[in-house]
Order: sequence, then C-alpha cells, then structure tokens
Amino acid sequence: MHQHQPVTLPSGQNVATGSNQNPTRGVTPASNGTASENPGGSGIATKTYPDSAQAAAVITNLEQNFGQVYPSGPLVDLGTGIKAAFNGGAGQYKYQWSEGNWTLDMLGFGDSATGTQVAKNVVSYLHTHMLPPPKNKGVIMMTSSAAGTTWRTKVAWQEGSTVSQIEQSGDPVSVLQKVVNSNRPAGTTTSSQSFHQTFQTSGGTSDMYLTPSVGFQVKNLGGGASNFVYQFSKTTDGGKTWTNMSTGHFSDVAGVSFINPQTGYLLNNSPAYSITPDLFVTHDGGATWTEQKLPIPSAYQNYYRSSEYPIFFSPQVGFIPVYGMSMNQSSTTQFLYMLVTTDGGVSWTPFTGTQGKGLSWALHGQKLTVTEGPQTITVNGLFGNWSVS
Repeated sequence: MHQHQPVTLPSGQNVATGSNQNPTRGVTPASNGTASENPGGSGIATKTYPDSAQAAAVITNLEQNFGQVYPSGPLVDLGTGIKAAFNGGAGQYKYQWSEGNWTLDMLGFGDSATGTQVAKNVVSYLHTHMLPPPKNKGVIMMTSSAAGTTWRTKVAWQEGSTVSQIEQSGDPVSVLQKVVNSNRPAGTTTSSQSFHQTFQTSGGTSDMYLTPSVGFQVKNLGGGASNFVYQFSKTTDGGKTWTNMSTGHFSDVAGVSFINPQTGYLLNNSPAYSITPDLFVTHDGGATWTEQKLPIPSAYQNYYRSSEYPIFFSPQVGFIPVYGMSMNQSSTTQFLYMLVTTDGGVSWTPFTGTQGKGLSWALHGQKLTVTEGPQTITVNGLFGNWSVS
C-alpha cells in the first residue's frame, strides 16, 4: 500500500486574521428597496435593492459597525480544522473566522472561556449543517451581554441585489438553525432531506456539488509512474469560476465527496488496485488533506481493493462500496464489502452482508442500489467509472 503524507499547500482562501483592522469608512447602504418576510415564521426578512452594489453596501455596513475590536492575535483552534483570529483584554474579546463565503464575528464580554465554548458549539453545528451558500457574501455576528451570559445574533447574506437578515436573542446555534432550515426545499423537515450530492466526470476532471452554487473539483494535471499531480478547487458560483485550494501527488483519485463547505473526502487507489484504498479527509475546504485509516474485514485482507469516493445520504450517513479481486484465487472483479458511517466520516464500519447501520443494499451486475429509509441511491458502473443517481 502506498503511504502518503498529509498534503499541505497554500490555499486560495485564508482564515480572516484581522483584515478589518483598517476598514474603509463612509459606506452608506441604500435605504430604498422592496422588503418581504420569509414564510414559516422564521423571522428572516429579505429585501431587494436596485442593484448588487447597494446590497453589498448593506453587508459592508453591518461588518464595519460591529464592535470595536478587530482580531489580529494568535489563531485559536475551534475544532474540525477551523481556526479563528482572537483578541482579548480589558474585559472584552473578539473571535473572527471564515467558512466558505461566510464571515463569523463574535464580540464577548467577561470570561473569554465562555465565548470560546460558544464559538466551538457554532463550529460543531456548522460542521454537519448547511447554511445557505451565498454567491456573494454572508456574515454572522454574535454579541454577548455585558455580563457575558446571554447572546444576540445577527445573520445576513447577499444574493445579487437581495439581502436576507435575521436578528434574535438566545443561543447563537438556535438562530443558525432557523437559517439552516430556510435553506431546505419546501415541505422538508430534516437536514438530511435537504442534503444532496451531485457528481460529474469529464475526462480527467471530476466535479461534486453540494448545492447549485457550491462545488468542488479534482483535476488530474498529469504525471507518471502512478505519481500524478492532482489539483483541488472550489466554486461558489456554480462553476463559473474556480479557486485553486491545493495540489498534491496521488496514484489514482476518481473524485471528491464533501458533506459541507469545509469537510470532504477522497479515496486514493494504488496501482493495479490498492492493497486498500487510502481515505483522505480535509477540514478546510480542500486546502490540506490528511490520511484516515479504513478498517478491513479479515476475510478480505489478501484482496486487491479499490473504490471511487464516499457517497452520503446526509451530512452524517454515508457509504463506500469496496470492490476488487483476490490476489491468489481469482482475477474476476467483484463487490467485496460496504463501509458505512453514521458520524459524518469520523469512523467507518465494514459490512460483508447486505445491510448495516440502517442501510441496505443490493447488487445487480455493476448496478448497486443502496437504501436508507425512504431514500435510495444508485451507483451505476460499480467496477469502473461511477455515475450516481
């Protein structure tokens, strides 16, 4: 099995580290526009402005008027690969970090340990739940009371000439839940029902979309001797433009699979099938990748094993079909076993039968049908290039 070290290369999108220290003042958002209230009692108000510049000015004004402390201090690890800039002193503190096109700001008073835990709770929630992916920009601003015991959260995001906003008191996660819920298709009630992965392959390029706007790409730039250079990119405008997140050397990568804008997975297959496909995970949108060991059923220790990429029903529940052949007995490629996760890919459990952890599956030739409750995912061309529907 080929062993790979974590791939760490310059990212096209960096964590904010004090970019607002010298903000440009004098931006006045336009007051004219058409306002409406989102249905369902979410408390989200949407307003359409004459043009996108005036809508952008609203977001800029909100950012510039938030607090008096602009973080430029050391980065603080908030979990799942997210690091925030921090400033503290004189009884107040501020955190700032970015997730995709969202900027998150926290201004707290009193004990900063309280704010640290609130920030970690927010990061943990957003690790498995999808905010609306703004094509332009989104901001989340959390402010504590003077005693540091209660919070007020404002969320605003721009889509062209439209700005949506919500501001409420209480736990910041509870406010974010309303924003996440507003991102679901009409009639759905759970985050899993609004979650959908779309895979596209063309030549040496594979794309994967979480939403019509947010997608990720892996492209084979060439190489040889099973040591190819792959480029990992991200789009937030539906593929019109791509930001290069990193490049790395791998043997065979068929595609990438993300569960939110930060966390994604790829499988690297070694030449002539791998002794096991190597799973790699990113928690920063594809800027860095780290190997994650996969379990192997004892019956298949002496098999060449391969796979394409993980497929998810929801941000928590996913599977990896593993196929291959015996090193000693047969040259016929066959489906070997299924790896299943119910914690967003943190751990994987192998199953050699036809069901496990709430999933069931059936194989007909190279067509694999996997079911979770009322949901079904079909993998066509299981032993070659997949198409997923």
